[in-house]
Amino acid sequence: LADITSEVQGEAGNEGDLDVLDDSCREVGALVVRGCRCILVRSLESKPHWQGMRIPIVEAEADEDVARAAQRSIEELCGVDGCEIEELPGLQPIPLYAGSRRIDIVCFRAVQPPPPGPLEDADTSDDEDLYDWYTWPRALQALHRRPHEVRALHVAAFMLASAAAANVIASEHGGVFGQELTGSIPSFLPESPAPSKAPEVQEAVQQVLPERKLPVSVLSGFLGAGKSTLLHHLLGNRDGLKVAVIVNDMASVNVDAMQLEGAKLLQQDEKMIELSNGCICCTLREDLLTGLRSLAHEGSFDYALIESSGISEPLPVAETFTFEGDDGVSLGHVAQLQNLITVVDSSTFL
Repeated sequence: LADITSEVQGEAGNEGDLDVLDDSCREVGALVVRGCRCILVRSLESKPHWQGMRIPIVEAEADEDVARAAQRSIEELCGVDGCEIEELPGLQPIPLYAGSRRIDIVCFRAVQPPPPGPLEDADTSDDEDLYDWYTWPRALQALHRRPHEVRALHVAAFMLASAAAANVIASEHGGVFGQELTGSIPSFLPESPAPSKAPEVQEAVQQVLPERKLPVSVLSGFLGAGKSTLLHHLLGNRDGLKVAVIVNDMASVNVDAMQLEGAKLLQQDEKMIELSNGCICCTLREDLLTGLRSLAHEGSFDYALIESSGISEPLPVAETFTFEGDDGVSLGHVAQLQNLITVVDSSTFL
């Protein structure tokens, strides 16, 4: 047997050695955003310079300004005129490290708005075009073989969220790129001060607020996904909590409400409010506000569950918590949205 102790010790020691950055050439790239989407580029040469999608990056010329080199990367690799983008104010270049190479990424925004129609129409790939627009999840998937660029996108997401929260850059065209990552962090939510109310209005609002906010969870998912089954399970495992249930259905008959009313799991501790002939997130905001306010003021329930219609999306339902009634009271004043739960039928999901 050979003694390899010294070799192992040598390898362990090398792990602490730091790479020396190669400053023989400067590389600069550009992150162009349009709302919650960014540009990634592909190589269309017969012998591609790279495989798949990437952030546009070029080698800076001698004495070339970083911002100018970043703009040139868009012009040369995307075929986009420099006048179609503008550098985002107040944001420093993002250092991207690829081995011993440092690449400075400058953030720009597209000057022109997206074409008319749903924003999701831009979420398609055209293999014959130099670039495509990518949302945060699609960008991470497209760059999965470029971990250094993925790390740069994470840095960019927090920089953009911080700038948007401070109102340095605009939240437009669907929001801010990377909001799927930063949106769950309260400190990165945009600062939108409410307009000042007259003292008498503020006093009236205080009078109608409950002593504590009612915790709320929202169940969503397509019809048949299993929302009612999950709801029955939750009601059967309440651990002594008093739960109020709010259900709605877009159909003319409240199928979900009928099922729940007939369930033995509904005991006297539960209370049911039906929202008929409409969706929580559109026409019945006032009904939902009134119902939750009533439950909160009643003070006899520990929790509220909202089972939204099978075609209701969770985000619009959550946005109704910012809706204010005629008296200036919003759902956020009387209830606290704690969870958005989406039920998926895994057998038909893929």
